[in-house]
Amino acid sequence: MTPKQLFYGMIGLLVLVAGGAGGVYYTVNGRLADDINEISAKLVERESIDAEARALTETKNEYEEILTTGVQDKLDLFLPDAKTQEDAIDELFDIFRRSNIPLEAISFEPTDELPGETSQSFPSPTSGVYSMNVAISVKGAITYNQFYRLLLEFEDANRHVSIHQLQLSSANVDADGVEGKFVNVNIGIYIHYQGQAAAPTVDKEALLKQLEESTGQAQ
Repeated sequence: MTPKQLFYGMIGLLVLVAGGAGGVYYTVNGRLADDINEISAKLVERESIDAEARALTETKNEYEEILTTGVQDKLDLFLPDAKTQEDAIDELFDIFRRSNIPLEAISFEPTDELPGETSQSFPSPTSGVYSMNVAISVKGAITYNQFYRLLLEFEDANRHVSIHQLQLSSANVDADGVEGKFVNVNIGIYIHYQGQAAAPTVDKEALLKQLEESTGQAQ
């Protein structure tokens, strides 16, 4: 081989080596670009998932706050911080209206005291809770179905009510003179509320549990 041929041969080899290196470079560079694009896409997807997770967490927190507030409102209505006698009377009228039973009279315990926060009330066995004794008389005899409905309405009342006295007597005629099997009803109930003497931070759910236990034992 002549020096000239050797020279051209070296040049050709360098060209092949450079071309091969360029091919490797472009292949690696292309794969690296694909990997970068894939990583970027996954980062965007991860960010979207994180945003959805944050939104779900915020929604859950808002729901729990609404739920807690709703429960507390119901507890405050069920066992109010004052006797709210007018509201109690309205509740009783609603109970009898829903039961389709005519009322004869609603009577609270008589008292010589001036109207006050706990007048016509007495402390219940549950600490911090007061009870109003209310006598209810029904106008005329009612059907047994009406009486059963009345008991259910008392059970579902917005105010905490416990029946402590129940007088029943059978009748053959109702208030309209219709003959059949009827019952005369007189009821004594306690309507409860949380007195001002109770601590404002008291757990009302625990208080109601104690009240249920004490009224259940009394009955």
